[in-house]
Amino acid sequence: VDIIKLPDSNWPVFSVEVADVSGNGEISAWDASLVLQHVVDLIPGFPVEGGGSPKWVSSSREVHLGSAEALPDGSFEVPVCIDEMEGLLSGQIELSFDRGLFRAILVAQSDRTEEVLFAAKIFEDRVKFSFAGAESRQGGGRIATIRFERIGGRSDGIAGITLRSVQLNEGHIAVSLPSR
Repeated sequence: VDIIKLPDSNWPVFSVEVADVSGNGEISAWDASLVLQHVVDLIPGFPVEGGGSPKWVSSSREVHLGSAEALPDGSFEVPVCIDEMEGLLSGQIELSFDRGLFRAILVAQSDRTEEVLFAAKIFEDRVKFSFAGAESRQGGGRIATIRFERIGGRSDGIAGITLRSVQLNEGHIAVSLPSR
């Protein structure tokens, strides 16, 4: 989620080559999931070493923004939802928003992601979060909830908040993003 950029002279032991256990040349939430799976002996090794990899889910997933929920203080929350979690071990999601209309103030994981690693970062005009676990869950629902404040007290819905990118299991699960 862009908290540490590699390589970084403050973290010389960390490098893309060390952290990329999937072997695709990038560091992602999927790499964290593979490490977790290896530690508990769900896979014998890492793909970059010629080791195992979990079974891939062949069906696609739909990820969408749910309806905004107003809060007593004037802020509102927008849930990020998925139709099915089965086979999903990691995700990287980015939302963008009109900073002239909204300010993101909080990213919270949900009950669907409470037992996995979760990291988030809020920028001026976007939010990024990622999650990784060793085992998938069944069923759909909220992945996370983003809390926003309206700038200038405008109350024109959530037009201007959009899913910018979604990557599930390092792109091994196809994603459908319905239009609002």
